Amino acid sequence: MRHSTLPALLLLVASATLATPAVAGGLGLIGTSGLHQTRLFYYDVDGDQYRNLQVRPNNGGGIEVVLGDKDDKLLGLARGFFMVDAAPETPTDPSGDPPITVAVPEGPLYVGLTTVGVHWGVLGDPTRFQAHIASNLGAAIVTLDSTTGEGANLEYVLGEVGVGAHYHFARKFQVYADAVFALRYRKSFSPGGSGYLGVRYMFD
Repeated sequence: MRHSTLPALLLLVASATLATPAVAGGLGLIGTSGLHQTRLFYYDVDGDQYRNLQVRPNNGGGIEVVLGDKDDKLLGLARGFFMVDAAPETPTDPSGDPPITVAVPEGPLYVGLTTVGVHWGVLGDPTRFQAHIASNLGAAIVTLDSTTGEGANLEYVLGEVGVGAHYHFARKFQVYADAVFALRYRKSFSPGGSGYLGVRYMFD
């Protein structure tokens, strides 16, 4: 049941947007790539626990619904993503005495995310080239073990803030790029960073 949440949410947002009397907003495709911090806990032969912090890549893509006119400085965004988080690497025992006891995933983690956010224009013409402040808030609502296809129960909350710019290369089309600081929360905070590249079709 939980696995159907993402497409249902996106369909609801898109339907609500397209059903409004005013022809405004837009639809877009987006790709993302970045880094996130992950942690492993493991034990040596004496039973002592260690924590291992790693920075691992993540990549993905998705769709977005844009709320607002193309000449507005403030645009609302609702996004849905499919993401792939690279699996952590097996740590080495700091004492140099193997073996260690650690459970490391055999493959990457598949993640379904939804976020809402804004692009706030701060410099330039919104109908041509404009620099903006970007912010997003959302959550990983589906996490799947790539080796089994079963739920991994590793859902997390995601907050992002950064800068970006967009450019209208045609009357109803624009491209944009963002660079953001990303902070995940699941039991503890995990910092990271992401880049976004997207193209939008604006209705107005």
